[in-house]
Amino acid sequence: MILAFDLYGTLFSTQIPGVPREVMDSWRRKQLEYTWRSTLMGEWRDFDEITRMSLRYVREKFNLQMGDEVLEEWRRLKPFPDVEALQNLEAELWVLTNGVERTVNQILRDAGLIHLFKGVFSAERVREYKPSTKLYKTFQGEVGEGILISSNPFDVAGAKRSGMKAVFVRRGEFTLADFMGLEPDSTVDSLWEIQRKLIG
Repeated sequence: MILAFDLYGTLFSTQIPGVPREVMDSWRRKQLEYTWRSTLMGEWRDFDEITRMSLRYVREKFNLQMGDEVLEEWRRLKPFPDVEALQNLEAELWVLTNGVERTVNQILRDAGLIHLFKGVFSAERVREYKPSTKLYKTFQGEVGEGILISSNPFDVAGAKRSGMKAVFVRRGEFTLADFMGLEPDSTVDSLWEIQRKLIG
C-alpha cells in the first residue's frame, strides 16, 4: 500500500512561534492563492519563491518589520505530535507536496523523519500546484496507485477528481462545501487512526 502525505498543515504545523496567528493565516492564504495563480497563468514560480512573495504581502498588509529570518523559521516548521504514528505504518510512505523537493527533504531531515519516507514527490515535477489533477495523476503514474492523506479540503478534492483515493485529516474548521462535492473516502481526527482505518 502506498500512502502519500501532504506536508504543510498535515504533517507539519504552519504556525511559527512568535508570529501572530492572524499574520500566519494571512500568509498561508496568500501563499496558496499565489500557487493557484501560478498554475492558472502557466507562469511557474517555485514554492520557495511564492513563500517569499506572500511574506512580502503580509509585511505590507500588517506594516510589519519582520526580516527574512522568518523564512528560516518557515524551513524549520514543527511536526504535529501524531506524526509519531507513521513509524508504525506498514506501508510505503511518500510526501506529496507543493513544496520544493530540496526544502522539504531538509525539513524532514531536521525533524528526524526523513527515514520514514520512500521519497518526496513535488509539484516541481509537473510545474503545476495542487489541486491540479496533473500532479496526482503523474504521482500515480510514476509511483503507483496510492491514497492521499491531507488536512486540506482542496487537496482532497484534487486527488478525488484525479481518481485517487483520499483521507481527510480533521485539523481545523471546514465544511462539506469545501470539498466541492468530491468528498474523502474516509475522515480521521488523528494520524493514529490511519493504521486501523486503512491497513487493519
